[in-house]
Amino acid sequence: MTEGGSGMLDPVPMGTAIQADLEAVGLDVNIETYEWNTFLGEVNPGLEGKADMAQMAWMTNDPDTLPFLTLRTAAFPEEGGFNSGYYSNPEVDELLNQARVSTSQEERARLYAEVQEIVYEDAPWVFVANWKQNAVARSEVQDFSLQPSFLLELADVSY
Repeated sequence: MTEGGSGMLDPVPMGTAIQADLEAVGLDVNIETYEWNTFLGEVNPGLEGKADMAQMAWMTNDPDTLPFLTLRTAAFPEEGGFNSGYYSNPEVDELLNQARVSTSQEERARLYAEVQEIVYEDAPWVFVANWKQNAVARSEVQDFSLQPSFLLELADVSY
């Protein structure tokens, strides 16, 4: 795991909690921590032969980016992707390819919902936490909203 960086939600305490949960079911887990760039150098080329798991956080407001780079068979690290756990499911591959080229928002939503169901059942990742954004503003602030990407878009905000 990384010591911190790129939106990671308290990676060392989170990793320690995961380690304790795994120990409770009989798995002995050693934690290795790295600074952010060293961590990426270890994880992005693939975990095979290095580790059985890694801890990562992702934030995006583009539904195509994360699954396309991390869940497709063609996104294995040696192919230029970030599928460092080598997850492979031909049905997911096909759904992602269809969703990426569809111009219908309804069809895209349906296809990505199917992907989510399959990935949830296959469990290539363990979803541990979902960071909740908070914002405090005066009542005079109008048209402010938080974005899934965590970017602050202020173009339409008025005071």
